[in-house]
Amino acid sequence: MPIYGIATLLLLGFYQQTNATMCILITKYIVNYKNDKKMQLSVF
Repeated sequence: MPIYGIATLLLLGFYQQTNATMCILITKYIVNYKNDKKMQLSVF
């Protein structure tokens, strides 16, 4: 049982780290997408 507990804690820690990274990447992507959209408005 303790092994499962440690594994779960490691997975949760890894998931939170990945989640934070994904949030940053998604935020950057959204900001870039909005900036691109402003530029594309003149094209489309």
